[in-house]
Amino acid sequence: YHEKLHFVPHFEEHALAEFPKEKKNLEEYTTLLKQVIASGLEGLKAKGLLASLANAAILEKALTELTSFVSSPIDEDAHKRFAQDSKSILLKAFEELFAITASDAAAVANHIKTVKAAFETDRMWAAALNNDRIIKTLQDIAIENSSGHHHTFAAIELNSTEQLKRLTDALSSHPLLEFDWTCVGPTFEHLDGATLEQLGSRKIKVDLDKPEFAGHAEAKNIDCLVLDKVLARKADPIAYLNRLKSIMRDDGFAIVVETVKDHALNAAVQAFLVEELAVSSSRAFSTYYTDSELRGIFTLAGFQLCNYQTDEACSTTAYLIRSNPTTPREPVFVD
Repeated sequence: YHEKLHFVPHFEEHALAEFPKEKKNLEEYTTLLKQVIASGLEGLKAKGLLASLANAAILEKALTELTSFVSSPIDEDAHKRFAQDSKSILLKAFEELFAITASDAAAVANHIKTVKAAFETDRMWAAALNNDRIIKTLQDIAIENSSGHHHTFAAIELNSTEQLKRLTDALSSHPLLEFDWTCVGPTFEHLDGATLEQLGSRKIKVDLDKPEFAGHAEAKNIDCLVLDKVLARKADPIAYLNRLKSIMRDDGFAIVVETVKDHALNAAVQAFLVEELAVSSSRAFSTYYTDSELRGIFTLAGFQLCNYQTDEACSTTAYLIRSNPTTPREPVFVD
């Protein structure tokens, strides 16, 4: 058994540079998705269905930004390769959606919702969690800066147990460490209970959106939280992050994954998943933040940016932030 070491910059814009095959596949797949979705939206518009869908205005805007991909020729070899790939969930789902001949907008919208849990395994949608070079880097730094051999993690408002599978798999290279996982959120009806039990995760039902939330007896002093595409759904992310501090240790970490690029493509996908995508008119597609906006949010919420990992091929950036302790800490010197 051989283990390869990677020397990782704290602030990395080219995380997949050492993985040219994975990077090329991600770039080709993303381009193919844009072509398929742009052509499909154009077809829905021609049928008169687009305007009757939920989030129609956002879909119209996404189509406008992706319009150059409508007429661009699809690489048939790439399409054949990805059509047989288990990580091409979005491609298969949207090709099936656009093949629906019904003139009922509800039938179109409901098709995507039935398979949305599987999106968290998609090559593009879940790029940050699917690549250990990105997510494991942040997890390892959080572990190395936490004392002891027992570490506590909490996954906040998961969309699918697939996210938790990837997070726990990435830590499997630490056989001498013990990890406790907790899923925290307002509901767990969409998460498979048997899978959570198999992964050894408990669940704590709390509504973190309530302004009065100030902690939970069973969720406290957690070493590291994971928020995968959560902040974009929040009207006041600064207040939300401050409420999360009540379940973290005083100087705890949070891994935050957010969409900062390719907003049109991501909006076109997400618009089929929720009834109301728009959160604030000040954001891209009324939902997404830019990298600089997120950094400002972290600072205003009292967090320090410790590390981030992204790549030109990824639409997401994964950030590791650390809560500023209420009592300033003196550095510890080991002689």
